[in-house]
Amino acid sequence: QQMASLINLTARGDTSALRTMFRVQQEGQTLTLYPIKKQLSRLFTSMQIRIGNQGAAEQVVMLEPTGDKTLIDFNHIKVIY
Repeated sequence: QQMASLINLTARGDTSALRTMFRVQQEGQTLTLYPIKKQLSRLFTSMQIRIGNQGAAEQVVMLEPTGDKTLIDFNHIKVIY
């Protein structure tokens, strides 16, 4: 449930809410999130979010403490303002 909420905040571009849970670093169109809260740091060490030209998340990569990673690609993105 927390992960779905996090992805929803990211997709909406709500960086103020993200900054309460993560240290946010931006390089070009990629945001890298480092968890501040212990609950989240148990799930992943960092999360990279690539933002597309429409301003929506196109890809999310979560790096887990075990060394595994989870990759989520968003296809057929439709932005409704």
